[in-house]
Amino acid sequence: MKTQITYFLILFILFKTNTVIAQQYHLDVEGDVKVRGNLDIHSGDDSTSIYIGYETGKNTVPPFSFGAQNTFVGSKSGVNNTDGRFNSFFGYETGLMNLTGNFNSFFGHESGLNNTIGYRNTFMGYQSGGLNINGYDNAFFGQNSGFRNTSGKENTFIGQNSGLFNTIGFQNVFLGKSSGNFNRAGSSNVFLGYDAGSNNRSGNKNIMIGAEANTLDTSQHSSIAIGYNAKVDCSNCAVLGGTGSDAVKLGIGVDSPTTVLMLLAPGSTHPVGITQNQVAGTAAMEFTTTDNSGQQATRLIMRGNADLREIEFYRGGRGAETLTMILKGDSGNVGIGTSNPGYRLQVGVNGDGSQARANAWNTFSDGRWKKNIEPILDPTEKLMSVSGYYYHWIEGIDETRQVGVIAQEVEEVLPEAVSTDTEGFKSVDYGKLSVLVIEAVKEQQEMISDQQAEIKALKQEMAELKKLLKTHMDQGSD
Repeated sequence: MKTQITYFLILFILFKTNTVIAQQYHLDVEGDVKVRGNLDIHSGDDSTSIYIGYETGKNTVPPFSFGAQNTFVGSKSGVNNTDGRFNSFFGYETGLMNLTGNFNSFFGHESGLNNTIGYRNTFMGYQSGGLNINGYDNAFFGQNSGFRNTSGKENTFIGQNSGLFNTIGFQNVFLGKSSGNFNRAGSSNVFLGYDAGSNNRSGNKNIMIGAEANTLDTSQHSSIAIGYNAKVDCSNCAVLGGTGSDAVKLGIGVDSPTTVLMLLAPGSTHPVGITQNQVAGTAAMEFTTTDNSGQQATRLIMRGNADLREIEFYRGGRGAETLTMILKGDSGNVGIGTSNPGYRLQVGVNGDGSQARANAWNTFSDGRWKKNIEPILDPTEKLMSVSGYYYHWIEGIDETRQVGVIAQEVEEVLPEAVSTDTEGFKSVDYGKLSVLVIEAVKEQQEMISDQQAEIKALKQEMAELKKLLKTHMDQGSD
């Protein structure tokens, strides 16, 4: 081992247990060195600081009232420090440009390289916080984390390249490799996961949780995306899960949701499911309920586009369900027991035996709503043109004998009581036939009254004739 030691240092080591390396001494060692006891290494004018490495802390200005209390280890670490105190720099050129920054801890090759007056920073990793100048209260962990930060403050970046391009953004939390790596001026963001929030540049108050969870615009604010590959494309919006194979189902109160959203209130046993999907090529929203076995019990579908708008109600299990009611949004027609109601309210279809019951069915009839009021002429003649029949339905499950009229016969004399659907099939409003009956009865009653008057007159004439005949016969007998 080749050793060059000054004369005074040799004497000091021989007679003292403790070894002091003062600034006026130089120790050049080539090979191994073993030191037993205490090793006191400090700046000659500042016993509170330790500078180890080529030109470390060489420009620090002494003396300090209480010592600089710096620890610089590594070639040129803290080389430009003048008044900075309470700093710990470990690694090649760590804190190289620091002048007056205090309470900093830089660990790793060129970490905190350009920091001049920034304070209370902790940078750990190769070039972490490398370009920071006056940013403070930052914590960067990982290679190149916060590398371009200049004046950003109160940030926490953990992971390789996390917050890499951040310059002035503040109060951000980026956790995960490349998380928030392109953020520049955005503040108060939380990005957790690999590449999370990497598309953000200047947006504020965003929350991205999950690998590759991201904004689609560089300046969105108050956006939330949660889940792998979740993407949000508007401010003040929240997205849960990705799309396609990355889509998720959300359960509240359930552990195995089967719909996009499934809810189960405390104390309840039957969850409610909500799903958005394509039904017959149309975007639809579905609400489902379940039975005791967990199978679908009922389903409500709302669907629509520019050409179709409907609300449908089903009962029964999926694949074996029955349509019970439908509301056609384009026409406003409601169908019960039919999928294609041709009227504002239609119950069933021909031949299915559908029945409806009510205490009353009231029809708008106030005279103040009507105009062009005309009497019905020849009601009896019209009524005589309509016949009543017994019949059976050609199609349908109802095989019982029916009674009614033929729509075409009614249409000939009272077309106002007949309607025709889009397929040309006709229906009769039996209520309107009652008007014809009323007028026919009145007409008949007038005829009866006239006949009664005529009969009464004839009876009087007969009585007078009988009286004259009797008088004549009595005179003849005399």
